[in-house]
Amino acid sequence: RRIRQVILNLVSNAVKFSKAEGVVRISAEIDEEGRARFTIEDNGVGMVEEELELAFEPFVQFGGPGRTREGTVLGLPLTRQLVELYNGKVTLESVPGNGTRAIVLFPANRVIV
Repeated sequence: RRIRQVILNLVSNAVKFSKAEGVVRISAEIDEEGRARFTIEDNGVGMVEEELELAFEPFVQFGGPGRTREGTVLGLPLTRQLVELYNGKVTLESVPGNGTRAIVLFPANRVIV
């Protein structure tokens, strides 16, 4: 259930910050080290480096075109906490104006196939 919540939080953010005709891609795989890797990427507004570092802080919201949204602004902080409960890691990569990629990795010892 918690993993589903993580993925839904990240997909929700990707959709929320995508352009009207935007694309959201979701992939899941077991990597060469046996880790579960989930990738959610969009071609939305993106973030600058300083925003990436603050994105996992509670109640932080960024302004600007395509950025004003309703909500608690707790999705990413909660996502990080849930992933870390499973000894996983979540990272963000982004290019302003070109979108964001969220990568979630769970260690091999947490994967059941």
